[in-house]
Amino acid sequence: MATDTTNPTRPRSQAGAIAATPIVGAEIAKADQLGRVRWDAAFALYREANSHFDEAIDRHAEAEGLAGAACPRVDVFFDKYRLGMGMNRSRVVENLQYYNVRNDRANRIDVEAVADDFMAFQERSKAAEQRFCVGELEEAIEASRPAFHETREALMRVSAPDTAALLVKIEIAFCSLDTDHADSTLVDAKRLLAA
Repeated sequence: MATDTTNPTRPRSQAGAIAATPIVGAEIAKADQLGRVRWDAAFALYREANSHFDEAIDRHAEAEGLAGAACPRVDVFFDKYRLGMGMNRSRVVENLQYYNVRNDRANRIDVEAVADDFMAFQERSKAAEQRFCVGELEEAIEASRPAFHETREALMRVSAPDTAALLVKIEIAFCSLDTDHADSTLVDAKRLLAA
């Protein structure tokens, strides 16, 4: 260890500080590299899970569109009579009877005939959904959802190493409306933008 020439028992503080500077700089660079490696690994997992999730959603939407084209929505059932998919016949009849009670005689409907039409519509709609695998594709969305959420949460726990990564975190926080995501993003923004 170098000592001060005027006092041989006292170490030269300046020399020590100068010698330590490259070590501190190297440690910071090493920490930055480790942060980048962590971000890149987490982002790769998130991007893959997000891609699978988005593909499942897109396939489901396409199948729903095809099923809807094969069996178009009959607005009067839903908007005027306030019926809903999955209703059994007795519930349909009850809703239609209530419709008649609310309207004057001139606007009343044949409850049984409309109920028959709606039940047939539900069967056609169900057949179209089966034909285009809507149910199976909905299950695929649900199957890919946990990996998407897990990798998104893992990514949001990693510090953003740069402003490009910060933008990813901002987009995730904006879409998720999660306060933990917003807090994590704000911490990173303050660190990166203050530099």
